[in-house]
Amino acid sequence: MKTRNEPTPSAQNGRCQDQGEIPAGFCEKLTSALTQLKEKLQQRYEVSFPSYGEQIRSALAEAEELAWETAFPQLFLPELAEVRIAQLAYAYAEPSFRNIR
Repeated sequence: MKTRNEPTPSAQNGRCQDQGEIPAGFCEKLTSALTQLKEKLQQRYEVSFPSYGEQIRSALAEAEELAWETAFPQLFLPELAEVRIAQLAYAYAEPSFRNIR
């Protein structure tokens, strides 16, 4: 029986690992799907913020690391990316816009 603090088999050590009850090839498919999703998100955000490619890649990498800490990284990555990009946009916004409430 698992304890509450024990990581799920699919997300041990921050990455998916084929072991135990996980179907063969699942981790490879999940990792591939997450990579494709991250690339689509990157393209989307680079259209909106063309001058900040490196910052966007960094924000998405941080979001991906956090997503892998969950049992469902493919579900959490888009939301975590959205939060990181919003933080990035806020950080680079004109100071006069930051004070609007």
